[in-house]
Amino acid sequence: MRIRYSALVALAIALAELALLPVLLDVGGKQIGTITQLFYAFMVGSAVSLSASYVKDRMQGIRNIIRSNHLLVVIIIAGLLNDVVSQLLLGIGSVGTNPVIAATVFRSWVIIAALLVPITLRQRVKKIQLLALAIGFIGIYILASGGTLLEINLATLPFIIILLGSALSSVYPNLAMKRYNVDVVGAVGLFNVSSFIFMIALVLFTNTSISIPINYSVVLPILFLGTATYGVGTTLYYYALKAFGPLYVGNSILLVPFLTIILSVMILGTPIYWYYIVAALLLSAGVLLQQRAAGAPEHISSEKLAGRVIFDITGAFINNKDPVIARYLHGNKKALALRVGDDFKLDGKAYKLFGELGCFVCSTRSAGNILDRKELEFMREMMGTTDSDAVIIGIGDAGMLDRAFSELLKQ
Repeated sequence: MRIRYSALVALAIALAELALLPVLLDVGGKQIGTITQLFYAFMVGSAVSLSASYVKDRMQGIRNIIRSNHLLVVIIIAGLLNDVVSQLLLGIGSVGTNPVIAATVFRSWVIIAALLVPITLRQRVKKIQLLALAIGFIGIYILASGGTLLEINLATLPFIIILLGSALSSVYPNLAMKRYNVDVVGAVGLFNVSSFIFMIALVLFTNTSISIPINYSVVLPILFLGTATYGVGTTLYYYALKAFGPLYVGNSILLVPFLTIILSVMILGTPIYWYYIVAALLLSAGVLLQQRAAGAPEHISSEKLAGRVIFDITGAFINNKDPVIARYLHGNKKALALRVGDDFKLDGKAYKLFGELGCFVCSTRSAGNILDRKELEFMREMMGTTDSDAVIIGIGDAGMLDRAFSELLKQ
């Protein structure tokens, strides 16, 4: 399956389970409490994700992360923020408002992420993307004001703030998982294990009872959260994130409130107000605008390149297993691409230039067996190039690649 299609399928499945997430947090949280529910959900999630990691590569992805102290710390922090902090706040906010409001306000994380993308990922944010995010802000304000447009509903304001805290907690994990090249299955396994350990400590610290009634309204939400959400769903979500980037994925899942509205009505009988629909429509309009800016993000270079554009195509290598690529594309390294003239050819000087800076270089005409057909196809889709266009691809540290491309263009 083409990389783009497989990532879109992964995103669609993740979107479906995310729509159900606030409903299940609401159901379980009201019966056994959010802490108890998440304790069991992360226990199940740990078992599922560790099993998946073992089947995939005998936990090699987890071992690779553990070998780097820096990466291990990044993943643990991202896991705790994404799973424990965010989900606790989301559960509390969902119980205090309702799943519809919770699902919509939680999506505001993408607005915060957009402000940080140029700094953390060194990717340019286009004006149309900012417009899409502004429209999303309007939708969130309509929810917070209870449809009055003029004043915030004081009864739900504390829970809106809690939900915004949940959204804020999701920003770092999304940016970190895009920035660092780690095995997604292994990373999710560490997410769940670190979250489960934290929940054990939280249960002991708060003296929370973990005894639960054995009935379908308690057990089924726990099994779904542990398996579909924190196990499979999180893995598919981050797969799509690494392929498309946080803004594309973030804006796409703004459609979740539509599905949550339907599920909340069907499962909980939640009343629907006119401003829910207006907010969801505004958020969806933001999604459509965001699609117009879809494609490979423009890399913000630290060097002057005479108006030339470098694209960040790291997402094209999400499935690459070539040992050469793996050696250069690890940690926070990147794959950057530059379109050149049809008569341009890589020569010995170019290979030496990139090599001396610790980077790998090839072109779409000299990639050999390094890049497969699916990767080249996805890269061309993101950049808007054709089979006949010549593209130089550099892999390594972003700063060193900037220097290499700058020197290359001077030759």
